[in-house]
Amino acid sequence: MGAYSYLQDPGNGYLLSTSQKGWNVLDLIWNTPQSELMRRWTEQATSYQE
Repeated sequence: MGAYSYLQDPGNGYLLSTSQKGWNVLDLIWNTPQSELMRRWTEQATSYQE
């Protein structure tokens, strides 16, 4: 959606600034070992059951 919006209005710097945060988070997730992601996911899911 962000890429499409940027193509429609390339002068809108806000679109790029908000997408940068998303890319940073995606990069962090991508570079985290699967076992660590599962540990964190399970920890969060368990906290909602309490």
